[in-house]
Amino acid sequence: MAYLRRTAVGALAVPFLLLVTACGSDNTGPAPPPNTVFLTSSNTFNPGSLTVIVGTTVTWQWQPGASHNVAPVSGNVPARSGAPVAAPNTYTFVFNTPGTFGYYCEVHGSLSQDGSASGMVGTIIVQ
Repeated sequence: MAYLRRTAVGALAVPFLLLVTACGSDNTGPAPPPNTVFLTSSNTFNPGSLTVIVGTTVTWQWQPGASHNVAPVSGNVPARSGAPVAAPNTYTFVFNTPGTFGYYCEVHGSLSQDGSASGMVGTIIVQ
């Protein structure tokens, strides 16, 4: 009789565990690539600062909600992603030179005459 009780409990436990596992899963699709910066609907880059090593590819991934682009604060690193567009969109750039590189969204950020950016801005630090 004890064997039957253990078997019944075991038989009920397996479907319960499967249900709990399925309910806890995040079925939002594949994970983003490493070194991804999100362009959010709250007009921010997330993360605002990212540190990488030379030769790293950084991916900017648009989230639904607004049109954005990526433009360098000075020089041409990272290269401008193009005209502002809405999600879904991604842009990648390979950082081959060490340094600190500022970027901003031309829709939600601005450059001042002294060359600094404000608003929707971000930084890539390449070591």
